[in-house]
Amino acid sequence: MNDTPQEAFLPLFVLQMPQKTLSRFDLSQADWIEFLGALLDIDIGESDLNTSVVSHSEFVEVFRFAVQRFGREGLLEAYVEDIRARHMGPIGLAMESAPTFGDAMAIWREHGPLLAPALEIAERETAEHRIFEIRLGEGFGDVAEAFLELVLLMTAGILRNTAGGQVQPGVALAHARALPAEFYRRVGFAPEFGAPVSALAFRKEDATRSNDYYAPLMYQQAQAGIAELRENIRNHARLGYRVRKYLEAQAEEGSYPHLEEVAACFNQSSRSFARHLREEGLSYRELRTEIQIGLASRLLLRSRLPVKTIADRAGFTNISAFSRAFTQATGQSPQEFRRAQGEAVPEAGGD
Repeated sequence: MNDTPQEAFLPLFVLQMPQKTLSRFDLSQADWIEFLGALLDIDIGESDLNTSVVSHSEFVEVFRFAVQRFGREGLLEAYVEDIRARHMGPIGLAMESAPTFGDAMAIWREHGPLLAPALEIAERETAEHRIFEIRLGEGFGDVAEAFLELVLLMTAGILRNTAGGQVQPGVALAHARALPAEFYRRVGFAPEFGAPVSALAFRKEDATRSNDYYAPLMYQQAQAGIAELRENIRNHARLGYRVRKYLEAQAEEGSYPHLEEVAACFNQSSRSFARHLREEGLSYRELRTEIQIGLASRLLLRSRLPVKTIADRAGFTNISAFSRAFTQATGQSPQEFRRAQGEAVPEAGGD
């Protein structure tokens, strides 16, 4: 079994595409939403793009499809030409409204991996340049080079636009050139291919360049938004959070799986699964009981079902076990809880 406790997550807005981009491929927003729904079983049209997330593996699946469907050249050109800072959520807004170009670079250096957690960014300096060396971790397989090239060209384009076209980042790519030279002339870059490491380079003097679009309030709000984004992703990455969501979905189907079953679903051994939960101050039994009591509480408030029936639906073996667990969790018996909320108790059926 895999001993890894978690998978990386990305904000859902990384999957959005501007209509300008979709129009290049004769698609509408409705087409794109329908595709994502079929591939990932999510409704991006009904989801909060800032608080909802997708897993790294799901993102790679979408990217691989996009390369196959639109072609590497078409996809790269669309992203370089169409994607702007505002499409990158609070990170992009902070870059766009930062006091100086150097501040915008620092925002991308520190927070960019939130949008692509497989990226590793290291900064170094020469006498004249600040250089951001970029490596891509595992998980992209046959589309790794295409993704790395997209990230570098798109980021270089966004930073160039942030500087009002007054800064021309240098782009170096460790892989060989796969697209025609004419493509790079169209998008306004002349990458060095076969470099020791992929990188973006900027002149040191550009870092002090003032941003004509500096907006103090927007910059402050964007910084707060980044902090919220980071915390939201951190919460989703916690095993306990994901197990709780899984158990909630299972409970709606009337299923209360044992630890071994859930551990297998998360591709972990039972021992590793329990240990990772303990590291977060949790136990599987506590999580499952929490879900059971939550469901029972809702049924007590929203229905006139007998307590025995509610105990069965909440996955308890008998009404005595349910009453003990419920009283321990809430400080009230199920009957007392129902009465305290102003609900009449059914006269028959096990109360």
